[in-house]
Amino acid sequence: MKEIVAITPLFSISLVLALSCYIVLKSGEISFGQQAFFGAGAYSGGILTVMFGWPLFPALAVSAAVGAGAAAVIGFSLCRVSGFRFTLMTLVLGEFSKEVFAKIEWRRAVDGLTAGPEGPLGFTGIEYYYAHGIQHGTQALIAAAVALVCLIAVWLYGRTKLGRRLVAVAGDPTLAASAAINPVTTRLQAFALAGALAGLGGGLFAHQATYIEASNFSLMVGVHAVAYTLLGGLASVVGPVAGTALDIVFLEGLRVVGAYRMVAFGSLIVLMLILRPRGLLGARAGATS
Repeated sequence: MKEIVAITPLFSISLVLALSCYIVLKSGEISFGQQAFFGAGAYSGGILTVMFGWPLFPALAVSAAVGAGAAAVIGFSLCRVSGFRFTLMTLVLGEFSKEVFAKIEWRRAVDGLTAGPEGPLGFTGIEYYYAHGIQHGTQALIAAAVALVCLIAVWLYGRTKLGRRLVAVAGDPTLAASAAINPVTTRLQAFALAGALAGLGGGLFAHQATYIEASNFSLMVGVHAVAYTLLGGLASVVGPVAGTALDIVFLEGLRVVGAYRMVAFGSLIVLMLILRPRGLLGARAGATS
């Protein structure tokens, strides 16, 4: 039971980030920069609860809004390109944002102490859970509840007119445009939603970790987020759930190989994609429908 309580927040936060990547992948693109919005949500949520005494859930709502806003602003240009250029630009975005996070320095007196992010020294004291006596079991329930709400929201989004338009744009932008569907606008709306999910996940992460720094939002965070979705498959929103579970189980199980853990994990990912190129819940390679 303790193991489940301990791993649930990690799984839930990773799933929210995976759902962010899932939406981008459903648009026909690959983003290695969702950690930028993840970090923006983490810093904004932490600042609100630590420096201004906000309750957790309003702070998380702002984390999501900041992620969505940042994605909308960046996506205004980003969603006009596609393919390799889109992926490369998101990779640059992720690395640039990490440098920005390392320079955020804003200190404020709170209860006789100075609190807030300290640039390269990170942001300590994000202790909302402990200051309000919220135990580990309740923390796990909060994270799981947020992840479930996000999962349902993405599932419902896929069944709306906007979700169907996104699939059409991913399949053939020219044909979609001929049916009066604006590919850029459709992709921008999806990218903003993906940013909101990443920002929300970042807000959860900051309060779970209690300390954040720029290195928490490195390229590998984005790579893993994409891997979660590709491992599970894009057939449905259950894919990111399966992929996230598989990824986390692999990572935890591979601790026995020590320093070679990431090498072994990468090998397992490659093997998985060879055997199941459409993901864990997709059709087998060579299978016919």
